[in-house]
Amino acid sequence: MTPRCGVGLGYAFWQLRRTLAIAASISLFFPFLADLPAGGLARVKGQDFDRPEVTSLRFDGNQRFSDEVLATALITRQTECRTLVLYPFCWAGAEFAHDRRYLNPRTLQDDFVRMHLFYQQRGYRDIRVDTLVARQDDLSVGILFRVDEGEPYRVTSLAIRGVTGVEDSSLEENLPISEGDPLDLVVLDVARDTLTQRLQNQGYAHAEVLRNVFIPSGAREAEVEFDVYTGPLTRFGPIDVVGNEQIEDQVVLRMLQFGEGGLYRRELLFDAQRNIYNLEIFLNASVSENLENEPDSIVPLQVRVNEANSHLVRAGGGWNTEECLNAETSWSSRNFFGGARQLVLRGRLSNLLTGPLEDSVCSGAGSGVYGDLDWVLSADFNQPFVFSPQNSFAASIYAERQSLQNVFVREALGINLSFTRSVGRLTPLTFSFRPQLARLDA
Repeated sequence: MTPRCGVGLGYAFWQLRRTLAIAASISLFFPFLADLPAGGLARVKGQDFDRPEVTSLRFDGNQRFSDEVLATALITRQTECRTLVLYPFCWAGAEFAHDRRYLNPRTLQDDFVRMHLFYQQRGYRDIRVDTLVARQDDLSVGILFRVDEGEPYRVTSLAIRGVTGVEDSSLEENLPISEGDPLDLVVLDVARDTLTQRLQNQGYAHAEVLRNVFIPSGAREAEVEFDVYTGPLTRFGPIDVVGNEQIEDQVVLRMLQFGEGGLYRRELLFDAQRNIYNLEIFLNASVSENLENEPDSIVPLQVRVNEANSHLVRAGGGWNTEECLNAETSWSSRNFFGGARQLVLRGRLSNLLTGPLEDSVCSGAGSGVYGDLDWVLSADFNQPFVFSPQNSFAASIYAERQSLQNVFVREALGINLSFTRSVGRLTPLTFSFRPQLARLDA
């Protein structure tokens, strides 16, 4: 491996020298700066800088990357409409709807280097860029980047060293880079992070992955190696809960899908944080690990929470032509008899004062039985933990009277029962039973 390290260091110096050479020759690509007339730098009414406005930014010769992708790599922008909603105003020439952008020669010079670095990081190390600035009038310019991408350097071999003791064979599957792909350093970093994450999810909390790239002199081929240090197989250590005042430690701990002594898996920490936050009794929740612990095969955890108010009262009211005056209120207990259970009582009234206001502001509310008081009463209960943090139970009972002007009057009494199990991230499976007694007069 020593010769490879030497060649890699020489290649790094070659890259540094190449970048400095590009930066030193930038001025050769900007003869327009000396050609701009004095009027081109005059202040325009409403313009913040003494520079011409950039009315177009285009790319020519790019095949591997689209214009939109290249534009995101640059600082220089062209004048555009602020949002799609304002397009009609932009078409009409309204000044407030436009996001004006002006030419900054220093920024454009830096963008010239950024364009080279963008392509070189993605395997196109022979990239050539020419920047042209065309005067459209004395107060505006158009910018064109002409790109000659050349042929990319490609990965001819990909090896992962140091994983002989790892039993899971899926570690090397479906990596974002493979043999024959361009030598994209950004994708290589993604592959390295993928390997690290997979190892951490298999019990190796201290896993580290280093990438080595060897390019033979005068060749467009690259040999890539990932050197893996797994570290010891680790397990969860003591779990400390801090920040809770009214909620018992056990309520928080039971939302974890692991316990002390369980095999370390980093993804379980994110699941635990989400489960705790979903209790809705905490303003925030975090699970942190102590990787500096001795022995390093044990990882202690700290669960930090910040409790919200246990009780919440809301009230409101309004008016509309169909329901006349209406009012509603609710009372919530986020820790009903402990255990982070939730109970919510709700009530709503509508068609208030329909009779006296029927001929004025409540003409659409109906008359007779259709104008009588409408109401809704409900009680909702939620049990967040049923033998597992992946299970929850909810029940609600409600009674209501609803009407629609000169169409129907409906009265109902019902119960909703549901059992929900999380079968995956953002994938709940719910079983529900909803019996109801209702009477409809139409």
